[in-house]
Amino acid sequence: MKGRLSSIDKERLNYINYLMDDLYNDMSDLYESLVDREMEETKSTLFNMILKLRDLQDSIEDDI
Repeated sequence: MKGRLSSIDKERLNYINYLMDDLYNDMSDLYESLVDREMEETKSTLFNMILKLRDLQDSIEDDI
């Protein structure tokens, strides 16, 4: 039964996939707002992305 994931690993992978999908969507929004020169939306998207990345960084630091 090599290769089977534990429920904890499945939950971890689900979280990683959710986070990556969310960040990819943010990147797309960021691109669009930059191309369209929508600076307020760009700032807002960047702010939200930074918060998410800081949360990720904190969670990684907690694991170390």
